[in-house]
Amino acid sequence: LKVIIYLEFNNIRDILALTYKLLYNDCLINRLDERILETSNNEIFDD
Repeated sequence: LKVIIYLEFNNIRDILALTYKLLYNDCLINRLDERILETSNNEIFDD
């Protein structure tokens, strides 16, 4: 996850909040991907 921080952000809190949100969203996406893989594997190997 590459985060581009523009110099327009004057407040450090804004930068921290933005990066935290992006990292949190990335974690959620990874969890969803894992769940999708688990369910697909179960469907494939479930006879």
